[in-house]
Amino acid sequence: MKIHPVSQMTVKNSMKALGRMLGWVQNKDYRLLNEHLLAMQEKEDLDGLLAEVSHCLSEMLNYRLFAFVIRDETGVDVWIDPTMFRDAFSRIVTEDLGLDPGMNIRFMGNIEEAVEQRSISRDDMEVRSFKESSFTAHLYLATGRRMLSHHNDILESLLAGLRVSLINHVRIRSLQGAVSEDALTGCYNRREFDRQLERHLAAVKRHGKDFALVFFDLDHFKAVNDTYGHLAGDAVLRNVAMEVRRKIRTGDLLCRYGGEEFALLLPETDGEKAADLAERLRIAIEGLQVDAGDGLKLQVTASFGVAEADAAMGSDNLVAEADTILYRAKNQGRNCVAF
Repeated sequence: MKIHPVSQMTVKNSMKALGRMLGWVQNKDYRLLNEHLLAMQEKEDLDGLLAEVSHCLSEMLNYRLFAFVIRDETGVDVWIDPTMFRDAFSRIVTEDLGLDPGMNIRFMGNIEEAVEQRSISRDDMEVRSFKESSFTAHLYLATGRRMLSHHNDILESLLAGLRVSLINHVRIRSLQGAVSEDALTGCYNRREFDRQLERHLAAVKRHGKDFALVFFDLDHFKAVNDTYGHLAGDAVLRNVAMEVRRKIRTGDLLCRYGGEEFALLLPETDGEKAADLAERLRIAIEGLQVDAGDGLKLQVTASFGVAEADAAMGSDNLVAEADTILYRAKNQGRNCVAF
């Protein structure tokens, strides 16, 4: 069949138009990718960085970031989609990374109890991994449909940008940890507590954000040291700190204030929510059985004082209030939360 010259011209014009359109789409996508990469570089914490990565994957590729895992010398951190079961994903991570089943996995971000959670199998996810000298990282993705050939380039560029951001993040975290962490528990130390408290109270004053401070200490801890020795006491402190870190968000800060006393800085959290968290932590600490060696298992309890900040408060005022409320909990019989 002979094709009419006019039809040939129409097809050619259509192909040229399509080519121009695809070129325009491609250029637009790369401009958008560049915006996301720049935004990633500006993020100061992992939660913010991964939120940007998740947004980029969804907006540009219709991908869904189910979870992100990073393992470095401090342990394993997991950012997880709030609709997924933590326990189910913990098993996936434990198997993929060959971890000891009893190893602590820290979860970043917060899972709202109101979100209906669901389990997911390993087969439902595509995993992208990369390894550096100081860490390994894994992204668990549900992939969308890549309609255009350059979409794979976009994904690879995004992952390369994430790699650079993570290298910087881990390096900064390592340097900060050397001067801001308590050597025994791995929590922030008193010096870092003072610095972070001032920073968060400044945000309360400027932006009117919620903020709560929780003091808690271990009940009758001196008796643990006197009866079982300081090594057993150290084991209790380490295990309590580990359990608390497991149950708080990455943006929440756990500090060892002194001795057996700890402080929790809770950004964007009002007093009522802070008290609810404190009660969950109280129950978790009460349920711990700390291995103190020679088959000895120790159990401890803790008392909590919760103070809510307002714009008129200075750091000394808020600390004094939290301390006063903590002693109210002690006077009420210990192993309780006062607010």
